[in-house]
Formats: sequence, structure tokens, C-alpha cells
Amino acid sequence: MIFISLLGGISTFGMLGVVLGPVLVATAQGLLTGYVRFAGGGSMNGYRAATIAAPRILAHFERHAESRGRSAGGVVSAVLPGVETIEAMIDAAFWASLRREEGYVPKISLALLSPDQSRVSA
Repeated sequence: MIFISLLGGISTFGMLGVVLGPVLVATAQGLLTGYVRFAGGGSMNGYRAATIAAPRILAHFERHAESRGRSAGGVVSAVLPGVETIEAMIDAAFWASLRREEGYVPKISLALLSPDQSRVSA
């Protein structure tokens, strides 16, 4: 890559291309990498703190479910979400908290339910 950028720089800019060729190629590569990560849903797209906090929150849920299971005679009825689900919830809550509607700050409540638990019985 460096050799090709040197040759291209020299052929385009003359002796100044020894510096400009590799600099332009490195800049283009950095911009392309950033674009691919952003467009592909990589870590640049989400709230970084959600990625860091999600495993800790899952560990808390696991400890809580385990202690409830012990107090209920060893039966654990909770289905725990995955790290990706927790991360997505934190990410959605963060970006929603930044929105202002007619000057009002939103108040957010989150509930994680399975589809069966979310059905309203009439």
C-alpha cells in the first residue's frame, strides 16, 4: 500500500508526492473505514456507554434472579435478556432522552417483557 501510494504521489505531485501520496492514501483509508463502520452499524453508531454497561447490568439481573430463585424454593421463572438486548434498550433510552418536545424534557420508563407478557387481556 505504501509503495503504491509513493509511486502514485510521485507521478502526480513530483517529489512532493513522496509525502503527499501516503498522506492522502492514509486519510482516504481512515475516512472509508469510518464510513463503513458507521453505515454498517458498528460501534460508532451506538452509545458507547451502553456497550460498557450492558454486561454489568446483565450480571446484576443474573444475581437478582438467582436470589429470587433461592427465596422461591429454587424456581427461577425469569427469562433474562441478552447483552445485545440490554445494550439496545440503553441506546434507545439515551437517544430518546436527548429529544425535546415543545421544550419539555422527556421522562422515560423502560420495561423488558416477553411478547406473551405484553399482551393485554380484555
